[in-house]
Amino acid sequence: MKVLLISPPVGNIGQAPPSISALAAWLTHLGHECIQWDLGLDAFHYFHSTEYLSAAAAVVEQRCKKDASYSRSSLLEIARSTRRIASQIETAKQILKQPGVESDIEKMVGSLGFIRDAGLLISSAHGLSRLSYSRFDMPGAQADWRSLAEAIRDRGRNIFIDYFREHSLARIALASPHLVAVSVSYHSQLLPAFSLVVLIKEEFPELPVLLGGAFLKAVQDDLTQMPSSVVPADGICIGDGEPTLEAYLRALEERESIWQTPNILLPRGERFVSTGRIEQISLSQAPIPMLKMEGINLGSYLVPRYAIPLPVTRGCHYHRCVYCNISNQAREVYRAREAKRCIDDIESLVRECRTNWFDFPTDSVLPRDLERFARTSIKRGLTIRWSAEVFLDRRLTDEIIALLARSGCCCLRFGLESACPRTLELMDKRIDLKEVSRILKTCHRHGIVTGVMMIIGFPTETQRELLETVEYLQRHASDIDLLTLHPFTVSPGSRLASQPELAGIHLLPRTAVLTPSLPYAHSNPVAMRPEDLSEVVSSLADALSDFYPQSGQLWASGIGGWLTFAACCTNDAAFFKQPMVAMR
Repeated sequence: MKVLLISPPVGNIGQAPPSISALAAWLTHLGHECIQWDLGLDAFHYFHSTEYLSAAAAVVEQRCKKDASYSRSSLLEIARSTRRIASQIETAKQILKQPGVESDIEKMVGSLGFIRDAGLLISSAHGLSRLSYSRFDMPGAQADWRSLAEAIRDRGRNIFIDYFREHSLARIALASPHLVAVSVSYHSQLLPAFSLVVLIKEEFPELPVLLGGAFLKAVQDDLTQMPSSVVPADGICIGDGEPTLEAYLRALEERESIWQTPNILLPRGERFVSTGRIEQISLSQAPIPMLKMEGINLGSYLVPRYAIPLPVTRGCHYHRCVYCNISNQAREVYRAREAKRCIDDIESLVRECRTNWFDFPTDSVLPRDLERFARTSIKRGLTIRWSAEVFLDRRLTDEIIALLARSGCCCLRFGLESACPRTLELMDKRIDLKEVSRILKTCHRHGIVTGVMMIIGFPTETQRELLETVEYLQRHASDIDLLTLHPFTVSPGSRLASQPELAGIHLLPRTAVLTPSLPYAHSNPVAMRPEDLSEVVSSLADALSDFYPQSGQLWASGIGGWLTFAACCTNDAAFFKQPMVAMR
C-alpha cells in the first residue's frame, strides 16, 4: 500500500524529522510504498521568500499610511525595514548553507536573526496570527476545545489554510495514497497539523488520515478528553508509530477491524479512546539503514553540511526526574540499537547522503551504549563527527570520554538542571556534583564541547539555593561552553502533573488545552512565584553574560540544536567565549 508521511509546519529548518524517515524505512522494508514530505520546510521557504515578503512589506506600508495609529506603534519600525528584509532574505538563508560558516558564529547568528526579522514582518502583515521560522501562534486558539476547533478552520486568522489549499491538496491528490500520516513533533506544529487534517478530510473524505508524533504522545492524557469533532482524524498514534502503521495498513488491506491496532486512540462517539493495546519495537528489528532519506531534499535545509539525526535509542533509562515527561515517564522503556547495526546505518547513510555529520536526537544515551558505539566505530575506521545528549552519570568515566572523542564526538549535552544538592534531591535527579565537575573538565580536555541545561525556579528552590547554582556556573565557566536557562514548568505526563505535592504545589484550573505546560501555584513562602520566572531567567542571563556570552543566543538559535552542532564541529571550545554581534 502507499503511505504519505508528512511533517507539517512549523518544524526544523535545519534537519529532516527523523520520525517520518524511520517510519518510511520500516514500512518500505515490509513492502509498502512510502512518500516522505517535509511540508514544514516547503512552507518555510514559501513564506520566507523575496516574493512573499515583498507583498507583506506592501501590506504593512499601506497600513501605516492609512492608519495613523500604526505610525505611532512599533509597526512603524518594521515598515521602515520591510523592503530591506524582502530583498535580503535569500542572502540570509544562503549564508547558513555556506561551507565553513560553522566557524563564524557571528555570521551564523546574525543570519538567523535576520530570518527572525522576516517572521516579524510576516506576522505584522497578517495581523491575526504570528509566524516565524520556529513558531506559529493564534492568540486564544487553544483557550478551550471550541476555540481550537474554530481556529483550525478560520481562514481569516489561520495563515496556513490558504497555503494548504493552494499548494498542498493538489500534491496529495497526485500522490494518491492509501493512507496519510501527519507527525507532530513540536507544539509549534499542532495548529497547522490539525488544519491540514481538516482540509484533507474535506477534500478526500474517504482517505484515512492518522495523527502522531512526539508532542501528541506527551499530551496523550489531554487527547482522551478532546471531543472527536475538533479534528476529523481517523486515529491518533500515542506510541511507537511502526507497529501502529503496520497494523492499521494490514487492517485496511485485509478489511479487518482497526480496533486491533496498538498505540492508538480511535474516534468513538464524542471522544478518542484507546484500543487498549501497547506495543514497543526492538530497535534491532529496524532495517539498515534505519532511516529512509528518499524524497527528502537535504540541500533545502539551512545548514553548511547536513547532520543526519540518527535515533539510536528510544526512551529514557533514568525514569525518575519528577519534572520531566520525556518518554512519558514509565510508559516507554529505554531501548538501544546494537552498536554494529548503528555503524552499518552510518556507513550506508554516509554513502547515500554524502555527509559524515551525525546527531543522536534521543532522550539520553547510556554511557555503556556510547562506549560500544565508539569502540565499533573506531574498529571500522569511520571518520565522522557526532553529538548526543547524555545523563551526568559516574559511569561516564575519563576513559570512556577519551574514547568518545577518538570516535569523533564533538559535543555532549547534559541536563544538570541545578547545582543545589537539596533541589536535585527533590527533583529526584541523583547527580553527584563532584562527578559533574570531573565529566565537564574531562570533556574539555579531550576537545568535546559541553552544553549544560538548567531549570530555574523549581518550586522548592529558594533564592539562596538559586545562588548556589549561579556560583557553580561561574566557577565552572571554563568547562562549560553552551548554557541554556529554562524557567520551570509543570509538563503534562510528568510525575508532578499527577503528584504535585512532591514539590509543594497545586495545579490550577486549565486555561488552555493541549499545551506543553500546566498552570500551577505553590505555598512555599520562600520560593519564586511562577509569574516572576521569565524575569528571573532574563536577569540571570544578564548576570552570567560575562561568563557565557553565548547564553540564549547560539545554543537556543535552532530547533533541535542544528546550528549549535554545526558550530561544535569546529572543535574549538575557546571559540564559544567570543562576544556575539547580531546582523542589522
